[in-house]
Amino acid sequence: MSKVLKNIKDLFKNTSIEGLKFCIFSKNLYERLFWTLVVICTLACSGYVTALFWNRYVSNPKRITLKTGFASPLTVPFPGVTICNFNVALVSKINNFLNKLDGTPEELNIVNETLSKWVAVEVITQTTSQINSTNLELIQNILDKNDYNEMRSILRQVTQTCDELLIKCSWNKKPIKCNKIFEEIYIGSGRCCSFNYVPETSNRKPVHTSKIGLFTGLKVWIKPEYNTRDFAGVGVIFHDPKDFPYKTEARKTLSLGTLNYVHVEASRKGCSSTVKSLPISQRQCIYEDEKKIDFFRKYSITNCFIACKAEVFFKECHCIPHFFGFGHDKPVCTVEKLSCIEENNNVLKHNCDCPAECEFDVYKVVASSTKILPTNNTIENMGDLVFINIFFNIHHRIWMTDTINTSIYLWSSFGGIYSLFLGCSFISIIEVFYYMVGKSIDLNMMTDQQKKLMPTRNKIQIQTFKIEKQPSKYPDIPFTN
Repeated sequence: MSKVLKNIKDLFKNTSIEGLKFCIFSKNLYERLFWTLVVICTLACSGYVTALFWNRYVSNPKRITLKTGFASPLTVPFPGVTICNFNVALVSKINNFLNKLDGTPEELNIVNETLSKWVAVEVITQTTSQINSTNLELIQNILDKNDYNEMRSILRQVTQTCDELLIKCSWNKKPIKCNKIFEEIYIGSGRCCSFNYVPETSNRKPVHTSKIGLFTGLKVWIKPEYNTRDFAGVGVIFHDPKDFPYKTEARKTLSLGTLNYVHVEASRKGCSSTVKSLPISQRQCIYEDEKKIDFFRKYSITNCFIACKAEVFFKECHCIPHFFGFGHDKPVCTVEKLSCIEENNNVLKHNCDCPAECEFDVYKVVASSTKILPTNNTIENMGDLVFINIFFNIHHRIWMTDTINTSIYLWSSFGGIYSLFLGCSFISIIEVFYYMVGKSIDLNMMTDQQKKLMPTRNKIQIQTFKIEKQPSKYPDIPFTN
């Protein structure tokens, strides 16, 4: 214990930390108390400021800066474009479908009443509340007998095909067949036609364009069939190519007989390597390869919510709704399951674990339209057509998210704090280690060596001999080897 106290005194006497030597070696008691109080206060202040800086570092405030406002148009892929006819079902096609079915007039009449309810809605499940479950079971039995087991097979019979809907297409000022760039997809609005959507089963990559400005990008002439002109037109959904086209808030409505010009302002939100090195709890976002979700190869918050919703449907209804064009390993819901779909269609998003994305593309869409003016060269009835031109109008912007505080900033802040309050540095830590640990080891080693060098106590045995007086001989002197 005395050795430890001696080391502490040596530390206080020789340390570079200001004020410690006066706590012990001041001659006056009041001076020692004063300097002790000063050291305690400076330690408390430095600890408090250290905690403030540490909390600031852990909370990790971030800043978003504009890296460039003139990035190449090839930086961000062209948005996905999904076109849907307002009319989920067409009366003429319903009649043709009923003619194909085998059943009694009463059975076919029930099927006709159900399908007719699809005519004036944008989402099929909206009509489910108007149909009792008994009729749904009866309709399903009729459809099963005619090999129409699930909803998509029925929609193919009563909706407009993509070849019928899209009559003329152009990509980057070059004419192209619409069926080469559009593919059929099923969403809540029925059967739709999607451009540049990359589903989970596809190995192709999203298309890009190097061109900007009017009449570049995608141009499509659309001819939607309709039951009544009051409910005629198309809905266009703009989305990220990797996202399933489910966002209704990104939907634009196009009326018959209009020319529509849609310019897209694209931007990319990225993160620095410093942000990526942080744990997820600190950066509060994830990269597309850090979380696996069912039905999709890459993560996005949109796909996560859709996958979550699909899982709810499968758990409650034991099938995947027809408007989710994925989950090919799971059964597709039949007409009989429409009521179950409607009951679970309003699943709250906060029930799903879908954190935000760190890096993603944003498409801001601005549309303008005008009426088609008839000309002498008009061959078809232009009033029944819709024209849309989707293009990039400016160069892309790239936004970069970076941390305000780094580990270098943290250490330099700590150094400034303790230098300000205590006048110490990293050398002071080495001094404490030396006096409390290193010097104790040296003292112990010195003590052991001193023990070895101390003289040992030898026992000397003295023997006495009796010498007889013999003058004629030399005396025998005892000796030892």
